[in-house]
Amino acid sequence: MEIADALARVCEHPDHYRRLLDHADQHLVDDLSRPDQPIVAALDRLHEALTVTGKTYGVYGGGQRGSDPLMIGLPGARRSEPVYLCPERQCSRALLRADVPGSAVPICSVFGKPMRERRLCSCSACWLTSRSG
Repeated sequence: MEIADALARVCEHPDHYRRLLDHADQHLVDDLSRPDQPIVAALDRLHEALTVTGKTYGVYGGGQRGSDPLMIGLPGARRSEPVYLCPERQCSRALLRADVPGSAVPICSVFGKPMRERRLCSCSACWLTSRSG
């Protein structure tokens, strides 16, 4: 899940990551959406550029890939509630419909596509969680 979690962090705060980078490296955030770039390689390049600045631990949260980000649930979520998920099934970001202003489907800030709408599972054995760091 670390790749999906890292991508979710960038998806949620792309401008924050751009501001942390040197001007010459700001394109690395946009490189995540390029179809000719493997997502892991693009995340690794972004992570390296971020850690070199000394302003952040990078996109993996603990300094390098393999760290174990904090796992949290979706605060305020109720079973069977609609959620929005990554349109490319690449990241672990999940938004509750109740947290999205208006009725428009949110757009993924990495891939520029509408997020997928799903419902949280209503059985007690399954409970959708989002990992964040």
